Amino acid sequence: MTVRITRIVLHMLAIVSIFQPATVLAWNPEAYFNPADPRPDFLPRNCYNAWVPYRKEYNRPTNFGGHIAAIIEPTSQEAMSWCEHNAKGDYQCKRPGYIPHYNYPKPWEALATEARPNSPLVPMNK
Repeated sequence: MTVRITRIVLHMLAIVSIFQPATVLAWNPEAYFNPADPRPDFLPRNCYNAWVPYRKEYNRPTNFGGHIAAIIEPTSQEAMSWCEHNAKGDYQCKRPGYIPHYNYPKPWEALATEARPNSPLVPMNK
């Protein structure tokens, strides 16, 4: 019985000794009370920038993430973008990303609108 209790205590001490430094090092009162203080980068920048995120490279959500978004909220921007790209088959043939350009006139150019008649910009004809 005492051997079993001793082993349990040793296992608990091992677990505490493993996780205690992480909790002690995680508390930084200066960073806690000054949230504008930037967090230190433990990995160099070339490790962070080693790959380009899928969303940035292809200008569309991932297939799985977009499908989940379409199930949860079909009117979200990510879900509608996924539906558009899925209908065109961009995920099946691994098409590169594109940025859509719309060459339409601006609303204030298309509509023949003028100032109101009683506006100070329009002189009143007397």
